[in-house]
Amino acid sequence: MSRIILIALLTISLLIIPETSRALSVVRQDQDDFWAFENSDSYGSASDITLPFISFILPGAGQLYRKQLISGSSYATVGLAGAYYSERASHDFKLSEKENLDISSQNTAVRKYILGLQVYQVAGGMSAYHTFRSAVWQRQKFDQYRFLGPGETPLEILKAPFDFNYLRRSSTYIPLLVGGSLSWYLATHPGSDFTRRTVGKEDVLFSSAFSYGAGTHEEAVFRGWIMPVLHEQGLSAPIANVGQGLIFALAHLGNNHLPLPQLFLGLHLGRVTQRNQWTIGEAVFIHTWWDVFAFLSSYHLQKKGSDMDAKLECRPRLTLPPIVLSF
Repeated sequence: MSRIILIALLTISLLIIPETSRALSVVRQDQDDFWAFENSDSYGSASDITLPFISFILPGAGQLYRKQLISGSSYATVGLAGAYYSERASHDFKLSEKENLDISSQNTAVRKYILGLQVYQVAGGMSAYHTFRSAVWQRQKFDQYRFLGPGETPLEILKAPFDFNYLRRSSTYIPLLVGGSLSWYLATHPGSDFTRRTVGKEDVLFSSAFSYGAGTHEEAVFRGWIMPVLHEQGLSAPIANVGQGLIFALAHLGNNHLPLPQLFLGLHLGRVTQRNQWTIGEAVFIHTWWDVFAFLSSYHLQKKGSDMDAKLECRPRLTLPPIVLSF
């Protein structure tokens, strides 16, 4: 019965998401109809901070509050499906063993648990971005956020990691070459405490799925929402980029006490976003594939004398309780 319920939830999600995408396409032609507010003569209800944050925690809340039932039910359904999948996976291991709830675990049940939580987080991140863009449409009528264009729909963001045309740009292939080279070096030069291992198909699937989720929703949140808010609050574009880069790095502290790679890459992704008229597609592509390289290289290493449930030598992680995210 539980499997039937899960399949039903996922089926509903797949049916609703295309409708959401079509609705988001309509907004570019007729903004007032889709981004409807209770009071069209003011932007008091067009919250650009509080409501997106609530949507980040409770997927679909911002859309349902604004009577955007199609998109709101879409985010809520995807989020609930992820939470349910995670809850079912948690039955196969002990939640009290917190040291095992880590992306470096090779335990299949733990990985399913983390991926389910991330699905919930992706729904929340996209809902927050969607809620923010709703506020932007309304506030632009009052000369706010004039620097932002139409932006990308959530579906366009989800497609961005597969747009390999970005590889024609030096701002994309140079950082990926650097990241790929560093990943290769780390994978082929294990320290004295580690040994090399064979990467299995489960590692590839988990790495790909996790990287895809991190690359899409983290860019929607940090470069698609936080950075524009900082700029609208009076910070210049370069200072707004520094601000979001610092927040991005601090969010990735995890077990890394000095997240300089996250800071530098976050600044680059912010600069790329601003250069692209504040669109985040290229940043999503870079972020996703950087994560893929980092994961696969780290899964080549394993501590000597450890068993299959031991942790691998993974990259620093972003932890937003109870969600575990990777970069």
